[in-house]
Amino acid sequence: MPNFDFICHECRVTFEELVPFLPDSRSLPCPRCHQPASMVWLRSPGMKPDPYWSGVYDPGLGATINSNAHKRALLAERGLMEMPAREFTRRAEEAPVSPEPEFLKTEEERREFRETAEKTWNDIKYGNVEVPKLKTVDDIVDAPPAGA
Repeated sequence: MPNFDFICHECRVTFEELVPFLPDSRSLPCPRCHQPASMVWLRSPGMKPDPYWSGVYDPGLGATINSNAHKRALLAERGLMEMPAREFTRRAEEAPVSPEPEFLKTEEERREFRETAEKTWNDIKYGNVEVPKLKTVDDIVDAPPAGA
C-alpha cells in the first residue's frame, strides 16, 4: 500500500496516510480538524513493506534496518548522521590523497612486493603454511598467570 502525504487547508497540518488505492478526489479528512486535506508530493510515495520483510542489513552500522526512522535512530544513537550522496562525493574529491609509500619508489620494488604478496596469499589460500590463531580477549583472560 502506498504512503501519501496530505496537507489540511484549515489547520495547515501535514500528515502521511496509507491509501490502498489512489483516490479519485485525492483528499482525505484531516485527523486534527476533520476538514478536507489535499494530497501533496512532499516526497515520492513509499510502500508499506511486506509483513515477512525483515529489513536490510547495513554492514557499516552492523544492524538490520527496518525503516528510515529506524536508521535515523541508529545513527543518532551512535552520534552519526546520514550524508547525502552529493556531499559524500564532494568531500571525497576534496580529501587529501595518500602519498606513495617510501619503500615502493622503483618499479622493481613494486614488482617484488606484488610477487611476495601474491605468493604469501596463495600459500595461505592453499594451506601451504599454517596461519597462526589470533588471540581473543577470552584467551587472555582465561590464560594461567605468567609465573604458574
